Amino acid sequence: MDAVSFKPKQTQGFMVSQVGYDAGRFKQAVLRSTDPAWMDGCRFDARDVYNSKIYFEGEVLSWGEKWGSVWWTADFTGLYREGTYVLHVSRNGQEVTRSDPFPISENQVWNQTVEAVAFTQFEERAKKARHGSGWKDCGSDWRECGSHTFALIGLCDLLHFGFEFMGTDQQKRLGEIIRTGCRFLCLLMDKARSAGYPEGAIAHEIPNHAIVLPGDVASASMALGYASRLLFDWWPEESSDWLRRAKSGFVRFLAMDPYGEGGFSGMNRGLPESFSPEGFMTRDLSMALWAGLQLYSSGMVEVKAQLFSLSEQILDRQIGLEQAESGYWGHFREFASTPHSEKANTHHHVGHDTGTVMAFNVLPLMEMCQRFFDNTKTPRIRKAVCDFAEHFAVPACSANPFGLLPQGVFGDEGLLDFCGPWHGTNVTYGYFSSMAVRLAAFASQPALYNAAVGNLQWICGLHAGVTVESMAGSVVWRETIPEGVALPYGQIIGVGHRCAGGWSDIRGTIVNGFATNPQFTLQVPPTRGNDGPWLFTDEDWVPHAGGFLSAVAVMRAHFAVPWN
Repeated sequence: MDAVSFKPKQTQGFMVSQVGYDAGRFKQAVLRSTDPAWMDGCRFDARDVYNSKIYFEGEVLSWGEKWGSVWWTADFTGLYREGTYVLHVSRNGQEVTRSDPFPISENQVWNQTVEAVAFTQFEERAKKARHGSGWKDCGSDWRECGSHTFALIGLCDLLHFGFEFMGTDQQKRLGEIIRTGCRFLCLLMDKARSAGYPEGAIAHEIPNHAIVLPGDVASASMALGYASRLLFDWWPEESSDWLRRAKSGFVRFLAMDPYGEGGFSGMNRGLPESFSPEGFMTRDLSMALWAGLQLYSSGMVEVKAQLFSLSEQILDRQIGLEQAESGYWGHFREFASTPHSEKANTHHHVGHDTGTVMAFNVLPLMEMCQRFFDNTKTPRIRKAVCDFAEHFAVPACSANPFGLLPQGVFGDEGLLDFCGPWHGTNVTYGYFSSMAVRLAAFASQPALYNAAVGNLQWICGLHAGVTVESMAGSVVWRETIPEGVALPYGQIIGVGHRCAGGWSDIRGTIVNGFATNPQFTLQVPPTRGNDGPWLFTDEDWVPHAGGFLSAVAVMRAHFAVPWN
């Protein structure tokens, strides 16, 4: 199948956030057209919608060509005044186009999204879950382990980094939501034990997929360990049980054999379908390291040797300058014995790739540097993180007008943005945004602050735009979009000026978003010719909220510190 059949022949669009902008953060609008002269000689101004006064002016800058269109940016970061604005673009005093209205305020994104995404959505999903256990997951009746773990990590980040911005009642309410997810993970662990698996194993799903996957074991250990530290004050007995289970999961992962060949896609990595995976994926080692750090933080210092062993295994897979892919290096090979690099998101089916949504996760390595700052092995870890930031993260995110995290390097096809996954990857963008804030400070790479905002705002509607052709990827949501127009839609149901729909229609749900593959299929070969945000996929999946909430919380906490 060729994805370019969905590529619009003629398109113009003016993209602004549908949720709004934080006053003190990076702020831009993005314009696109198949007419390369559309914005020649244009300037823009920002006008208050109520008094029509101009409060900011600037030049519309040409970004270049990408995904079959020409792109321009309008940067109004210097507009700090709170209000509601419209951007007017003009040439020689004559208006060419104007944007949707959008608000600017201090902590705008937090204020408009957290209640809906963290509270309304998860409380409603708990009510609709099968037998009242866990959360209703996507459009089906599934409640996958990986869905719950990657939602839980973000909810824990919201409580950990955001508690100062919530009242005690709201903190406790969030604690109850986290408790619901943890209880379901415990049920999955009990299911695995009843099926004869060793202690620490966890079933992927009840009732249809009670298999045990290394990625599930590692991420469940991380989520339970994290939650046990945060909620001990309220529920000490239950939290102690979660910590015990987290330790048993960590020990089980270290003793496991890697998963076999089932559920592994060569296509979404740009590899032959005959490729056989061998050993643990790097992302699973990283998650296990993160889980071990939760145990260490809880007082289990006996895991220190395993932490350094896992760190060294990850670092041994780092791609150096001499192995650079299309000029990018500092990222990691997916397996120890093969040359291809890790991709941002390879989640599909039930098996090897299930839950592979957290991209290039160097947060555990950063934490190793902070926790063991005086260890003789730490300088190597620090250099690895800084190399990743400088030589992969910054240039890769700069290769598109949004600062969006690409999917990775696909051999001779080079860096691709949307080819690979079988639906949109908003969970990956959210978690990368959260990591990019911390990575910018750690590695002294301020460009990553803008990338962090760009990945978060992509979910809020500042994206490539939905076209009439895009709707071919949507199963439930339908919208009448004029031919030749790309419109910004927020990807959070019920939030913002204009928002997409999804399967369950629960307010605060975040949908899958843009992809090249039709939803739930792997048909499109990952090539430069196919790469682009051609299809909009509308399934709603709970991990998207985890990534988004992590980013919102980390960003607010980071910029609330005076020296930041």
